[in-house]
Amino acid sequence: MFYTTDRGRHGLEAAAADSTSSVWGCYEDFIGGTSLAIGTGAANTAAIVAGCVSAENTAAEVANAYELNSFADWFLPSRGELNLLYLQKDVVGGFASSNYWSSSQASALNAWLQLFVVGGQFGGSKGNPNGVRAVRGFK
Repeated sequence: MFYTTDRGRHGLEAAAADSTSSVWGCYEDFIGGTSLAIGTGAANTAAIVAGCVSAENTAAEVANAYELNSFADWFLPSRGELNLLYLQKDVVGGFASSNYWSSSQASALNAWLQLFVVGGQFGGSKGNPNGVRAVRGFK
């Protein structure tokens, strides 16, 4: 767990290890409806998987297909959720990449990345491979 609310009854947990480094996908296509906010990563991921039919093994597809301990409800975190994960990176551990994809799109060409070396966020080319760390919500 890297984020909790309601005195630990709700929150987010991260997969113990990175998934395959992947492109965000849908380069030059705008997938409508993605948000930056905490609590929107699952909906963002569903929108990307449904709307990005031009490529396989995108970051959202990889996170969406992740399964661990009988849980299959993993997703690519939103920009806000990914920043929370960065803030707890030493607790979670196992980060092999320096940049990780969020499920928040910046434009038809870019999506939001989190730099796990220095903590900043920026819009990176959706065609470049970057780290993928699946997360899931719990209630």
